[in-house]
Amino acid sequence: MYSAMGTFVVLIALMTSTVTVCSVSRRFVNVQDFKECAKDNLHPHAYKYIESVFTRGQTHDENIDAFKTFRLRPRHLRDVSHIDTSTTVQGQAVDIPIGISPSAFHKWFHPEGVIGTASGAAAKNALMILSEVTGTPLEEVDRAVPHGHRWMQAYMVKPRSDMLRHIRRVEAAGYKAIVLTIDEVALRRITYSNFEYPASFDYVNVPRPVIGGSVGDVENQIDTVTWDDVDWLKNVTRLPIILKGILTPEDAELAVRHGVDGVYVSNHGGRTLDGTTATINALWDVVRAVRGRCEIYLDGGIRNGRDVYTALALGAQAVFIGRPAIYGLATNGSQGVQDVLDILTNELESTMALTGVTRVCDISPSYVVKQSYYENQFPSNRFSAKFFG
Repeated sequence: MYSAMGTFVVLIALMTSTVTVCSVSRRFVNVQDFKECAKDNLHPHAYKYIESVFTRGQTHDENIDAFKTFRLRPRHLRDVSHIDTSTTVQGQAVDIPIGISPSAFHKWFHPEGVIGTASGAAAKNALMILSEVTGTPLEEVDRAVPHGHRWMQAYMVKPRSDMLRHIRRVEAAGYKAIVLTIDEVALRRITYSNFEYPASFDYVNVPRPVIGGSVGDVENQIDTVTWDDVDWLKNVTRLPIILKGILTPEDAELAVRHGVDGVYVSNHGGRTLDGTTATINALWDVVRAVRGRCEIYLDGGIRNGRDVYTALALGAQAVFIGRPAIYGLATNGSQGVQDVLDILTNELESTMALTGVTRVCDISPSYVVKQSYYENQFPSNRFSAKFFG
């Protein structure tokens, strides 16, 4: 929450946050600082996994760069002495509209592993999506961090009896939604430009657990996903179904027609298909197609609180971070995850205050425009047009 002292409290907090990591005491001002520290702390192969992209990495880079093409339209002379960043996701009350997206192999990055990530999210009352591709059983995560908000990421697998058994396991462990990944139907067919999967790993959260196996053993379980599978999934569980990987208004409309509870705009951080649009550029079309009939989420390219604000303004109910959360984990375990979330939250609060907004639900499209909006208001050489036109 924002203090009564206003904008400057948050700005001072951003400048003075200090933690002891990377063998020295250093000041962490933004996500980039955590990225640099993570690189220092990690084995090169582990760091390459975090930064791995598909082919040229165009989509990964554009996810980040696209946010820079938006401009804020602040409103002033408003009381911003109290800023409220709380919201709801699928009826769950969270303190911030920033969650942690599913990612694998957390123990590569810190001994606390995915439990450290879950603890960091829970400490901020933020949502976390647990990946199927993790070495810690989903039940163990729930026991270790019983007070956290968690959804479970899932792939559609064959046969459906295995999938059904897996769903019952997720339900029994208390996870509150299923996030069905629809944009990665064949793991082994993806060749990353700077990384290879480990030869041996424990995959304990897939429908048929694999101990000391390869990613190929997991890939053999994954089936292609169709709308019939979505209908089947809706019929066998009462948990909300979120489709992760939607990028077009056509698929968003179909998702609503098939009764999904949430549309998750994602291009897998540029790790699956290179050349897709940046998620923030896809968001507005998806929002217009959905027309408020289900919640919409976004990941990809979020690196600061202004990015969070922009996505919320364009219609996202919440955003999710992948790599930034791992930078925090690699830097200082659970505390590092908390620190990353704190920085993003402080930046979001500052942006809200400086644009005259006090509640997340009041951040609307009227507060952001594309830079081209301003460029199109004037002749290409407006000074010549004024004096010589």
